[in-house]
Amino acid sequence: TRPPRLIRPLRGLGILGGYTTSPTFAVDADRLVMAHRPLLALAYVAATLAACGAAVVGATIATQLIGLAVLDSGVRRREMGSPQ
Repeated sequence: TRPPRLIRPLRGLGILGGYTTSPTFAVDADRLVMAHRPLLALAYVAATLAACGAAVVGATIATQLIGLAVLDSGVRRREMGSPQ
């Protein structure tokens, strides 16, 4: 099945955003190294990776909680005899 019409532009935006964010991240780290600031570059890379990991974990937890809430509301409707 094809994704809903409004999802396609958002998916494209996410892919294109990755093409700009990743090189910017690499260039920033490289500039710090070239400026003889390797510890700051290492901290920048580590903090960025930690923030990305935290964002993935947070989004996963939020998605699961929202999914459970939606499923729970559907179960309650069926128990009360309401149409879905």
